[in-house]
Amino acid sequence: MEFEIQPHQSWLRPRFSRPEPSIQIDWKQVKRVLDRHFEGEITDRQLAEWATMLLLNDAYDWAGPDEDDIADALNELSFLPTGSEEESQ
Repeated sequence: MEFEIQPHQSWLRPRFSRPEPSIQIDWKQVKRVLDRHFEGEITDRQLAEWATMLLLNDAYDWAGPDEDDIADALNELSFLPTGSEEESQ
């Protein structure tokens, strides 16, 4: 898999077939990652990259009763300001 995550443009080029069934993402998983972020375990950059990877990678799916909320949250998180380059090191 090749990918690049930049503030204004991100892309992903998978080199594999989409798994069947896909990897299911639910609201509980999103909340767990958000909790880790609020506790300082995950930086803004890591959170934004995680959300962007889920949005770009067809292997992940969040269809279900919370799909609109999950999609909205992932979209918002993917555009988080990520601070300086030093944060990612």
